[in-house]
Amino acid sequence: MRCSPNEYEHGFTLLEVLVALAVLAIATMTLTGMRTTSVVDSAEARNERIAREIATSVMSKIEAGVIRAYELRGVRHQIEEMPLFEWKVVIGESEIQEAETESAEVAAQVSGSEGDERALDRQAWLQRRREIERARRENKPLVDLETQELEVDDSPDEDTIEEVAVFVYWPRTIPRNEADEFGMFRLRGQASTLALSGLTTEQAETRGDGNSSSTASNGEK
Repeated sequence: MRCSPNEYEHGFTLLEVLVALAVLAIATMTLTGMRTTSVVDSAEARNERIAREIATSVMSKIEAGVIRAYELRGVRHQIEEMPLFEWKVVIGESEIQEAETESAEVAAQVSGSEGDERALDRQAWLQRRREIERARRENKPLVDLETQELEVDDSPDEDTIEEVAVFVYWPRTIPRNEADEFGMFRLRGQASTLALSGLTTEQAETRGDGNSSSTASNGEK
């Protein structure tokens, strides 16, 4: 029995073609999205690794007294070889707590999660407690401490240790919102006030002698 020619001419209907194209489009978009996410994650991981290396390098220079951290504190500094990255030195527990509170605020704004909100509340509480403790220790009103300018140790030495932190910032590859414009890496450590001043022992002693003479002269007047 022979089949008619029409029985061999069965094909796809228009609906089947449209469904196949829709499935292909969805699969392509999914794969493209996954690849984009992978590229962004890889770029951010690379940037964080670079930021860690920068922070480690700056901290090593601070501990060795190569740079004058007291003079550079609180200001972002650009790296000539990597202009997208900036670093900042923060000295003293209260200043570090304030900078960490700012970072916690950004994290809470970006994620909106309850965990980050609780972390922000705790960071703000820690900062406030340290401010109150300092006010009691120095016997000053809290408002005076809030408006007090940054101070530099006039008599640095090797025995006095200070808390120090290095913050490194870089622009996000794809910001999730306005609060997520910059990535941040922080490295904490300790250094002597002599190292933070960037002075040699002889220079520090000379400065100390000069301050003592000036104080004595003022006292005689």
